This record gives sequence, structure tokens and C-alpha cells, in this order.
Amino acid sequence: MALTKLTKEVGRGESMLVARTFQVSQNTIAKGMREVETGVEITDQFHERGRLWAGEKLPGLLKDIQAIADGQCQTNPSFKTEKLYMRLTVREIRKQLIWEKGYTDEELPTFQTIHTKVNGFGYTLKK
Repeated sequence: MALTKLTKEVGRGESMLVARTFQVSQNTIAKGMREVETGVEITDQFHERGRLWAGEKLPGLLKDIQAIADGQCQTNPSFKTEKLYMRLTVREIRKQLIWEKGYTDEELPTFQTIHTKVNGFGYTLKK
């Protein structure tokens, strides 16, 4: 609001000068000007941007990954750590999701996403 008032005092054509001085976007100042002129607050809708999270597109995916992982887990043979190791690779987990759980290759997330989810469960994958 303060930058909008300052821009009005300096003159609308000087919005670029105000933007540079206070290191804000000219779009932000323009948005503030529209809010002041109309009296209606403009809300950002960041939540509607970007792709859906894999769990939102495929709600049962995490449970299915965990079911496959649980069947292949083992502890460290030397018992030095409490980490659980899997004898599977991400590629093999992906294949099993397709064969056993009925997912298609196109709807499954990338290898990196599956790897991140498996690590999130606390498993360490085979190299």
C-alpha cells in the first residue's frame, strides 16, 4: 500500500523508478494500483500453479510402493546401523508397480520421484 501511495505522489509514469528503488516488481506496483483504484483486494493463487503431487494424482501409490518395499527389506548384516536395505532398484520397483499393482508406465512418476519416496520411508536402495 505504501509503495502504491508513493507511486501516485511521484506520478504513475514513475512506477519503474519506485520499483527499482525499493527492489520490487513493476507488476507488484501495478497490482497495488489496481487494488487501490477498484477497492478490491487481488489475491494470489499460487496453489493453483504447477503440477499435481504424485500422491494427489495416484492416491494409493505410496501404499503400493511401501507394500513392495516391505517385502524386500533386510537389516544391515553387521547391525551397525538401523537402516533397512532393499534388494531392489527403482527400476524394479517401477516394474512391480506396473505388473502387480496395475499402473501404466505413463501415469507413474519418474524414477527420481519414486527414489525420493522410497528414501522418505527410510529404506536404502540397492545400487
